[in-house]
Amino acid sequence: MRRAADTLADVQAQFLALLYEDPQTADDIVRADQLPASARLDIYRNNLRGNFHNVLALEFPVLQQLCGADYFRQLALQFQQAAPSRNANLHHIGAGFAGWLAGRMSGSGYEWFADVAALEWAWQECYVAADPPGTADFSALLALDEAQQEQLRLRLVPAARVLRSAWPVLSIWRAHQTDSDGVAAIALEDIDLQRGESVLVLRQSHGVRLHALTAAEAVLLQQLAADRPLGEALEQSLRH
Repeated sequence: MRRAADTLADVQAQFLALLYEDPQTADDIVRADQLPASARLDIYRNNLRGNFHNVLALEFPVLQQLCGADYFRQLALQFQQAAPSRNANLHHIGAGFAGWLAGRMSGSGYEWFADVAALEWAWQECYVAADPPGTADFSALLALDEAQQEQLRLRLVPAARVLRSAWPVLSIWRAHQTDSDGVAAIALEDIDLQRGESVLVLRQSHGVRLHALTAAEAVLLQQLAADRPLGEALEQSLRH
């Protein structure tokens, strides 16, 4: 049993450690009743792992299809151990998944899994992003001379993300989207994994949509997103 001097915060911290560290005994924290302490703790541990996996599967459905359900469950458990959720909003669980996968898959031949995850997370971010504060008045640009236009800083709307990848992430994503007849726009086996793609993820009035970009377009938008002046962003994009 726990010591009487332990504060509630101490007990909560110890209980959390038990959930993640999977110790041999839980008798110091969890009271045995009709079930042994370890069995009672397993109920919480299974719920913790199950909820984490279920949310991650909802956020990365294409990656789960690529991995297979069993292997994806293993990845979810490993990721949870490496980056346990510290936010009451379960949506944020997947925020670091793509970065973690990049390290996990390094040298495996499946490095592209990380970029697929990055694309799916971009979709999630755009889905919940705030609406733009207002619409741009592009007619005001006519009043600016060339030098002033080059110094403009144009920002992407909150519900927009740009991804440049060394792999065909958009084609892979589309290969896992089917129409009402269950037919995908492209077959996975027809995709050339050696061909990179750039993507604009954008939430519009009819939902989140993915648009193919040229390398120059992607660089331009990324430069603008990084708060570069318009003239500098255009110059960088012309190099691609």
